[in-house]
Amino acid sequence: MAVCYRHIKAVQYINILEDNLLPFIDTLPDNIKNDVSFQQDNASIHTAHVTKGWFDDNKITVVKWPPNSSDMNPIEHIWKALKATLHAEFFDTYALHGGPERVQEELARRLMVVWAKLEAEVFEGLILSMPARVQALYDAKGWYTRY
Repeated sequence: MAVCYRHIKAVQYINILEDNLLPFIDTLPDNIKNDVSFQQDNASIHTAHVTKGWFDDNKITVVKWPPNSSDMNPIEHIWKALKATLHAEFFDTYALHGGPERVQEELARRLMVVWAKLEAEVFEGLILSMPARVQALYDAKGWYTRY
């Protein structure tokens, strides 16, 4: 029997959700935890049958996301801010030396430092911009927007 690489990646994604999303949901007040919606893009591991089944089994609604609108995903803008802060704070990041494990460890350490430096206004601005983003997406009939 052939093993589907997409299925393996989806199972790894599910493991991340189980290790991180479910414990986070458990910390929410009861009136919120029973009505959770989760937003993700349309990456193949997110749309795999096994992943969809996991969300159904855990009674978590997945927000429907237009296929051509990755620019609408707030996390993409957070990644941009995180990367800019990383390279401003640690200008030698492009030239890290060592094997893959050492580079990953150092990058993880640096990312924790710069994550803590991201201003709340970055997140708040993205949250407040969502109604305009959704309207622009609606006006563009699900295609690309200025965002």
